[in-house]
Amino acid sequence: MSGKEQKKKQKEIQKESRFLKREDNKIRRYLCMSMIGFFISAGTVFLLGFTGDENSAGELILMRVIGVLFWAGLIGGILAYVSLYRTLKENLGVQEDKKRLPSCLRFFGNNYAKAIDGIWLLTLGLTVLFSVTGIRIRFLETLSLFLLILTTYLHFIVTGRIFHYWNAGKQPAVLNHSDDKDRKRKSRAWMSTSQIKRRKR
Repeated sequence: MSGKEQKKKQKEIQKESRFLKREDNKIRRYLCMSMIGFFISAGTVFLLGFTGDENSAGELILMRVIGVLFWAGLIGGILAYVSLYRTLKENLGVQEDKKRLPSCLRFFGNNYAKAIDGIWLLTLGLTVLFSVTGIRIRFLETLSLFLLILTTYLHFIVTGRIFHYWNAGKQPAVLNHSDDKDRKRKSRAWMSTSQIKRRKR
């Protein structure tokens, strides 16, 4: 391989590297926005501790604030995720899972899901235990409910196609692989459809 071809290939690799970095930052940003929204939604359970049985004006205002925060966080998290999904939809089709059961309905599918699903099962057990036995440990009940709701949201994120696509594309070996054909094949999953078409010409 001549020096000119090596420089051309190096420039091509650098270009792909910059694209991957921009794509990685965008996915990271939207996933963080989605998780923040879900965190706010789940966190409203802590505000329930400030409510009582009185139907005072302040009580009604607080309940409305809790309701607004819950739905605003949930809808905001969903919108951020859907917006990212629409941006990456064509690329996600390249890595579409062929298994019958959707990835979001599978438990312990990856290392992140193992941790989140483990917490989900634990807090679900505690919540059921408190409900059945009538045991009242206010802080532990609230914390369990918060983690149960939060991990339910996070389960769908870490087992979804976007997270799988993003997590699989973080492997640095893609850019430094000795087999150029394999490097190109892997990088294609990260490239937009228009970029792939331009490379074919």
